[in-house]
Amino acid sequence: MLNKSMLPLSIRNRVILSISVPIVLCILVFSLIFYIYSYKSIKKETVSRFSIIADFQKMQLERWLEEREDVVRALALQCGIIKILKDLENQNNIEKMKESLCIYLRKLYEEDGYSTFVLDKDGTIVCSAFKEFIGKSRAKRYYFKQAINTDKVVYSDEYLSAHLKEPALAFSKRVISGNKLLGVVATIFPFKKILEKKIILYPGIGKTGEAFLVRKEGQRVIALSPLRGIPKATLSFYFPNKNIPAYLAAEGKEGIYELKDYRNVPVLAAIRYIKRMNWGCVLKQDKSEIFMPLNHLLYYIISLALITTALAIGIGFWLGYIITSPLLTLEKKAREIAKGDLDVEIPIERRDEIGSLASSFRHMLTGLKEAQDALIKREKLSTLGQIAGGIAHELRNPLGVISNAVYFLQMTMAEGDETVKEYLGIIQKEVQDAERIVRSLLDFMRVRPPEKEWVTVEGLINEVLSAYTIPENIKLKLDFRGENKVFVDINQIERCFSNLLHNAIQAMTPKGGELIIKTISQKDQVITQFIDTGPGLSKSDLERIFEPLFTTKARGIGLGLTVTKSLVEANGGKIIAESEEGKGSVFTVTLPRRPD
Repeated sequence: MLNKSMLPLSIRNRVILSISVPIVLCILVFSLIFYIYSYKSIKKETVSRFSIIADFQKMQLERWLEEREDVVRALALQCGIIKILKDLENQNNIEKMKESLCIYLRKLYEEDGYSTFVLDKDGTIVCSAFKEFIGKSRAKRYYFKQAINTDKVVYSDEYLSAHLKEPALAFSKRVISGNKLLGVVATIFPFKKILEKKIILYPGIGKTGEAFLVRKEGQRVIALSPLRGIPKATLSFYFPNKNIPAYLAAEGKEGIYELKDYRNVPVLAAIRYIKRMNWGCVLKQDKSEIFMPLNHLLYYIISLALITTALAIGIGFWLGYIITSPLLTLEKKAREIAKGDLDVEIPIERRDEIGSLASSFRHMLTGLKEAQDALIKREKLSTLGQIAGGIAHELRNPLGVISNAVYFLQMTMAEGDETVKEYLGIIQKEVQDAERIVRSLLDFMRVRPPEKEWVTVEGLINEVLSAYTIPENIKLKLDFRGENKVFVDINQIERCFSNLLHNAIQAMTPKGGELIIKTISQKDQVITQFIDTGPGLSKSDLERIFEPLFTTKARGIGLGLTVTKSLVEANGGKIIAESEEGKGSVFTVTLPRRPD
C-alpha cells in the first residue's frame, strides 16, 4: 500500500493553492510597483514644494535688503540731516533742528521698528531715536569705519545690539555735500523682525520642518536664527560637523540634498545662498515624516496580503454545502430586505467569515431601520418646521395687534378699575409668552448666519435682566470675574441668555430660590453659568434636554433649549447642562474670546 503522505495534493489543497498563490503574487507585484511610484511621487512633490518655498524666502530676503538700502540712501540725502551736519561743522546753534530730527527718528523707530543714528565725521552720535545715545562715539564700529571710505551702503554682520538688547543688522552710508564728507547715517534693524516678516521659521512643512539662516565664521558655521530644537540658538550655536545642510549653505552651495542634519537625523533639505550677506538659508524636514505615508502604505499592503491569503484558504476549505447553504439563506433574506421587509431574522450563528457576513447583515439591517426611523423623524421635523413657520408668521400680526391694544387700554385706563388692570396685565404676560413661542418656532425653522462683533458678556446679561422682572422670592446673585469680552452675534447670544434666564425663573416658580449668574474669563474663552436651586432634572430628562419638542414643563413646546444650543454653536461656542433632582440645575455656556 502507498503511504498516505506520498499521495498527491488533495483537491481542497489544490483549490487553496490555485486561489491564494496567484492572488498573493498579484497583490505583492502591484503593491511593489505602487510603493515605488508613491515614493518617487512624494519625493518629487516635496522637492518641488521645498524649492518654491526656499526660492520665495531668498527672494523676500534679497528684496528686503534692497529696500533697506533705499531707506539708508534716502536718509543720507535728506536735507534736514545734511543741514544739521553742515551747521554742526560751522558751529551754528542747531539744538531745535536736532530735537526735531530726534523726534522724527523716534517716530521711525515706533512705526517701522528700526533705530537710526546720525553721526558726525568723527563718529559721534548727533541725533538718535534714543536721546541717551547722543554724544556717544561709534567711531570704532564697523558700520562707521567702512561707510566713511565708500559711497556704497555698508552692511554689518548680525550682532548683538547694545541698545536694542537683541540680535540686529546695521546698514550705513556716508553723508556728503558736494565732495565734502559731513558724517554717516546708520540704521539698526532688529533681526527678529526680519525673521518674522521674511523667514517663516516653521513654514507649514510638518512637525519636524524648519527654516533657518546661517553664516560662516572662520572654519565654523553659526546659527543666525532660532532652531526648532534650540530656540536660543541665535549667535550662540555652532553646528557640530561639516557634512550637513547648514555647512553647505554657508559655503555658498544651492540645491536639494538628502543628508543628516545637526541632530544626526536624515533630512531632505533645500538650501539657498544670499551672496551680499554671505548667508545660507536652510529649509528642511525629517525624511521619516516626509515618507510617513509610505510606512502606512506598507502596513496596508502587508495587511491586505495576509487578509487575502487567509480568505483564499478559507474559500478552499469551505467550498461546498457548508458554505453555499448559508450563502443561499443570506441571498434569500437579502431579497426579502430588498422588497422592504426590515423585520426579517438572520438565523445564521457562526464564528467564521459566513457568520461575520451574517452579523454584518444584521448590523446593516439595524442600520437601515435606524436610518429609516431617522429619515421619518427628519421628514416630520421638516414638515413641522414648515407648518410652525407658517403658523408663526400668521400669529405674529394678531399678537402684535393684541399687544398694542393692551398697551392702549393700559394707557387710557390708567385710573381705571384695578381688576381690569390686573386682567390686562395677565393678557400682556400671556401675549409675551405667545411671542416667545413664535420666536422659538421661527428660530427653529431657520438660524441665520451670525453677524459677530465685540461685546461683553456682562453687558449682554444686564441687557437681558433689564427686560425681566425677577420675582421677589427669587434671590439674584451676579458674579462677573475678569474681562469678559467675546466675539459673537449680540442678538443671538442675548436670545440664548434670555431663554436660560426664563427657564431658571420658571424652574423656581412659585417656590422661589436663588439664581446665580457668573462668568469665568480664560485665555481664549469666557464661561458663563446659570445656576438655579429649582427641582432639577432626572438623568433621563437631562439626556434629552436639547432634543426638539422635548419639555418637562406643563406649558411650552420644547424648542427653547434646542434653539439656544443651535445659536451658541453657530457662534463657535458650546453649552452643557448639569442637573440633579432636588438640587437644581447648572447651564454652562462657553463663548470664544477671539474671532474664528
